[in-house]
Amino acid sequence: MTSEKARIWEPIKNIGGHYWLEFIVDKREYIKSGNCTKINKVIKFRLRHDKEENKTIDLIFDDIASYRITNESYSDNSIDHIESTKDRKARGPWGFYTIENSSFIEFIEKQTGIPASIYGFKHYYIVSMDDIIDIIASVKPIVEIIVDGKVVESTDSGRHSNML
Repeated sequence: MTSEKARIWEPIKNIGGHYWLEFIVDKREYIKSGNCTKINKVIKFRLRHDKEENKTIDLIFDDIASYRITNESYSDNSIDHIESTKDRKARGPWGFYTIENSSFIEFIEKQTGIPASIYGFKHYYIVSMDDIIDIIASVKPIVEIIVDGKVVESTDSGRHSNML
């Protein structure tokens, strides 16, 4: 496998800055259709801006393959390993990436025996103030910027789950 490469992920303009992981909501949605029941896993990550305490970001993923959270202090895969200090200084604080040639996707393939190409998995890599969040998903997440408790910007195109 070739080495992992981080790409800046900017689902909404001006999303940069430092954020804290505030909470995670991990739910299952049971959808009945005739004799069949489909189970859909929906996960929401809430991140709080470190300077603008009234600003949060919700990342809402439908039916992800896997996620993991690592305390940044114990991670050898911190942002220093995937992006140069020069690039970070030129752009300013940033914590949202996708990973190409992902070893995490490779791990999921080995565990399931299913090639990632069947589902079109993408590796989202979020660096918060204390945690590294790795998410493997086949569908782009809904991203919402919330200020003073109100959604001020969203990538939602009508597929938002009402369960969160």
